[in-house]
Amino acid sequence: MQKIKILNFQNLNFLHAEASNKPFSETSFAEIDTLNVVVIRNPYAYFDDYLAHCIYNEMSLKLKNETLKAMKTLDKHSFLTWFETLNYLPLINPQIFQLDVRKRLHIAIENLESFDYVVPYEEMESFIENIAPDMKITKREKKPLSFSLFNAKESPLIQSIIEKDTILYERALQLWEQTKENDFKPLLLPNDKKVMIEKPTPSINRYLGVVGILTTTSIAGWVINLDSEESVLIAIYKNGILIEQTLADGMRPDLQKLKKHPTGLCGFKLIFDTPTFKMKDIVEVKTIPDNVIIGLSPKAKSFLEKD
Repeated sequence: MQKIKILNFQNLNFLHAEASNKPFSETSFAEIDTLNVVVIRNPYAYFDDYLAHCIYNEMSLKLKNETLKAMKTLDKHSFLTWFETLNYLPLINPQIFQLDVRKRLHIAIENLESFDYVVPYEEMESFIENIAPDMKITKREKKPLSFSLFNAKESPLIQSIIEKDTILYERALQLWEQTKENDFKPLLLPNDKKVMIEKPTPSINRYLGVVGILTTTSIAGWVINLDSEESVLIAIYKNGILIEQTLADGMRPDLQKLKKHPTGLCGFKLIFDTPTFKMKDIVEVKTIPDNVIIGLSPKAKSFLEKD
């Protein structure tokens, strides 16, 4: 059986395949002797599944309780209205987010088309039967929610939440049809795949920055892209889980005065309502989309390393 690597942001477990549940930008698929696979799901079903995952595994206890309470007390449209105000980024067009964390549709589709196989979720059995007969899958159980996007299709807010994911899913269906018409051969020819793998990656030397302050409820610092005056989008991770995205566009007159940044709009500061960071946590700030880690200052490191 040929080696298989799957970008797995679905509720699936795999046997006899390597799976990564990190976003595309954080996962290497640069192996020419490996079949690289991504699974795309109907946007309504994926949103419902991922919402449950976020509530029970990624949200703070306070936000989890607020969300569950809103589900129980608000009608479907009112819940979506409330939910949209949260701006909980990983859950707005969530599959686009997995393929491009800046949610650029054209980049997400380019990334989608860089896989050997793009498999609609409901076609996994066909994929196994025709391409990977030794592979086994099981579905992870999820706790049921009182809200379902399927049951709220009449809400005008639906499109703002899954519009890009809908286009992505339609493209996945087209690519799967192309695969079937081609007797289940990979989408990429060996030479095309070699060119994509050998394409140069962005240099990590283009970024300067530091996480200067870290407390139980806050994180602050600055980030500069040496190739551009534009403010840098960053992602904040705690113990490997994305907890927030923000644009480093706060004014830093000190850096402007030192001529490190022409406008000074390169700072960031986030304050959380509940204790978020503690000693021994692994805290990382990464640039988007290049996924370059911004270092911690000695003060920030000492907060995490205290006994």
